[in-house]
Amino acid sequence: MVQIRWDTLTVGGDPMPVYVAIPDGDGPFPAVIVNQGLGSVEHVIQKLTERVAEAGFVAAAPLYYHRQKDNILDEVKELPPGSPERVKRLFEKVAQLRDDEVIADGRAAVEHLQTFANVSAAQVGVMGFCLGGRITWLQTTAIPEFKASAPFYPAGVWTAWGDGPTAFERSSGINCPVMGSFGLEDGNPSPEDVEKLDAELTRLGVEHEFHSYQAGHDFQNFSAARYNEAAATASWPVVMDFLHRHLG
Repeated sequence: MVQIRWDTLTVGGDPMPVYVAIPDGDGPFPAVIVNQGLGSVEHVIQKLTERVAEAGFVAAAPLYYHRQKDNILDEVKELPPGSPERVKRLFEKVAQLRDDEVIADGRAAVEHLQTFANVSAAQVGVMGFCLGGRITWLQTTAIPEFKASAPFYPAGVWTAWGDGPTAFERSSGINCPVMGSFGLEDGNPSPEDVEKLDAELTRLGVEHEFHSYQAGHDFQNFSAARYNEAAATASWPVVMDFLHRHLG
């Protein structure tokens, strides 16, 4: 059992909801930021955040669309996950995100976790899925508090959100171990893209390990047609072990 709740942080004058899951016990526990996918902090991300807490981490999933004033998330609720119309509408939200703001949101979430009496403030990691995998890569380049980073199939790391370098071009800022989880049948990132990410971290001397599974994109998303139970089941304990090794 874990305790769950929504906290609200203020970032740049805007309220940012954060879904928090806390293990039973007194701790202190290491903490993990869980970065949302395309559909925001929806049911799947909430359940994955709870699973991170069940593994012994205080977990928090920030809602990065909090600056946006549209009603798109409500409008797509009844559309099937992965459907072209739903994806098209959600990309309208992605187009409004900016790298500097997403980094500021991540910093605020880390600082919030570090105030918890049952969190080991020096032991904070980050993980995320698809869009959240890209956010994870980006934040890992800019938030030195992270002691471990575990992006799942980070999509779009070669594109900047707003002015400035891409997430990939910022890779020299990474100063913690990285574990990447990828699908061999994925196109974004493709196996060739994964080789480029691997080569760049090797060039930079970043400790890392990549694991690829016989699956396509979004294989952890149990609500979508692309969900791959074998890959999801195989990859989860590998990532939890990685986080425990580096966060305690």
